[in-house]
Amino acid sequence: MALRRVDAGTDAHENVLPIARFARDPMVTVEFAPSLRRHVACEPQSVAPGSLRAVLETALRAAPPELASYVFDDQRAVRQHVAVFVNQQMVQDRRHLNQILNAGDRVLVIQALTGG
Repeated sequence: MALRRVDAGTDAHENVLPIARFARDPMVTVEFAPSLRRHVACEPQSVAPGSLRAVLETALRAAPPELASYVFDDQRAVRQHVAVFVNQQMVQDRRHLNQILNAGDRVLVIQALTGG
């Protein structure tokens, strides 16, 4: 069944659902890139919205313990060789991670590679 948007005040037909019936995912999705999963197996995690730090900490608690030490340094800042993206925007502040994430947001943690 194909669905299309129905604006308020429009008569709904049997194959058309009002847009208001669709809800965003109530969770934040945290995914670890294949370059990290190659070393430590970890499926994408769905966690409750909150600060970026809380979301990452929650996702990493569900992952094998060695992944947290790969992502965070001993000061709990994101390591230099790791990059974190929220909704395809790279996070610049590696230390505080206080950006508030909302339902439906997506976090991607990747290995940041450099070379010369």
